[in-house]
Amino acid sequence: MNIKKLFDESKKLYGSVLWDGIELALTQDPYPDTDYLDDECFCADAMDKDGNLWYVIWYPKDDADKNDDYASQVEDWDKPDFAAMVDKDYYLDW
Repeated sequence: MNIKKLFDESKKLYGSVLWDGIELALTQDPYPDTDYLDDECFCADAMDKDGNLWYVIWYPKDDADKNDDYASQVEDWDKPDFAAMVDKDYYLDW
């Protein structure tokens, strides 16, 4: 599949975020998890326009109610708290 097409389809399905000026198309819905310090967070895989795989993290608000839906637990889903490239050229093999 063409990387641009995959990027655009993922962006349409799951949305996108900016991290350090790089647009990342999420490739899945964010899900609850814990980070390396066992802090609660929401995570999702994403891709950039070059076909690299990224890992994105959002932390819940301090006053987040864990019984509410996920959407209300994060201050701003458009602004992740952390993102890192996990695998260069990952999506080029698709």
